Amino acid sequence: MESSLIIGYISLALVLIAGGFHVRRVWQGEITISPVSWFIWFAVSFAILLSYNSMDTKHELYVAIGNVIFPGMNFALSFRQKTKVELSKWDYGALILGLVAMVLWWFVRQDPTQVQYANYLAILADMCAVIPTFMLVKKNPMVEKPLPWLIFALGFGISTFAIESDSFANYVLPIYMFVGAGLIAALQVHYRWKYNIHEKWY
Repeated sequence: MESSLIIGYISLALVLIAGGFHVRRVWQGEITISPVSWFIWFAVSFAILLSYNSMDTKHELYVAIGNVIFPGMNFALSFRQKTKVELSKWDYGALILGLVAMVLWWFVRQDPTQVQYANYLAILADMCAVIPTFMLVKKNPMVEKPLPWLIFALGFGISTFAIESDSFANYVLPIYMFVGAGLIAALQVHYRWKYNIHEKWY
């Protein structure tokens, strides 16, 4: 079995493990989430998967599949909590950009040189979706658990080693996800270390 395939499977497994940890705490009610917010995240992740799949990608695609399953599981469970969260301009921006990215993907899906722009747009949509979470965690680092975010970041970081076509477009997604999830995890870890909080990270 070629090494890039193994790395692809490992990165997918890590993202699914991260999702499992997060979903477990959502199920237990320790992490409160909004159905609307996670639907937006799910839609944006799907837009990312569509465009990434149409690019010159191979085994690094697996982690993008995990990136759809993760918010999909959270979205499915979010209805148990019935939490009402007022949407911010970032949420609306994420939804609009995600939809535009899917429309753009539809028109250029047969051209890998053009579909990368749909992927960039989908990543920008994801960035809009993650900003409210980043701001929430920055305000209250205890609302989330750091380990799922650390594992999620690690999964995308490892996926860069599965990339066989060394193009800028192929590296943007995993590097962005690694940095974005890593920053959210760092906020939580720093707070827990600073105040010597001995609470489970998962």
